[in-house]
Amino acid sequence: MQNEDEHNLPKRSRYYQGEMDITSLKPGEDFKSLRPCFIIFICTFDPFGKGLYRYTFENKCLETELSLGDEVQKIFLNTKGIHTEGVSEELIHLLKYIENSTDTCAAEAKNATIQKIHSRIKEMKKNRNLGVRYMQMEELLKKREQEGIVEGERRFGELALKLFETGREKEIIEAASNPKLRQALYGEFGL
Repeated sequence: MQNEDEHNLPKRSRYYQGEMDITSLKPGEDFKSLRPCFIIFICTFDPFGKGLYRYTFENKCLETELSLGDEVQKIFLNTKGIHTEGVSEELIHLLKYIENSTDTCAAEAKNATIQKIHSRIKEMKKNRNLGVRYMQMEELLKKREQEGIVEGERRFGELALKLFETGREKEIIEAASNPKLRQALYGEFGL
């Protein structure tokens, strides 16, 4: 599920495919053992700006359109789709429900699967300690970790400049490998 367009879905899908492939083969196992792979993103934005509910990608030869046959599909579902051609009504109802998970939307879908999903979501909303909150917290922690890394790099960069400006460049390398010294230097320079 992608709620924000971070403009990295193509490379992100490549990464997930690699992760799935690496974990599915044992050392020495034949590549023929790789099973078909489907990477599916559900986006609350149009990832490619064409108004489709579903974008499906496979590896093909650019010169001949010949399929590579690696049995990998990357599917991007779009809750903001407008073109219904080639997409089942059930998928459209599901994507509309994902976009607007209300009692009204679930009732309008008149679909047993969506009714079942809606019922489960209502149960989850009653108990705040279940999956949705956990996933949101996990995303928040990842985002904060990334922000922390950026902040740490910025802070160390400032420290390196201060050490260089004060003629103490030899301490830059030592500070990089010695957390206690680095913390002391942060305090010394007020960083």
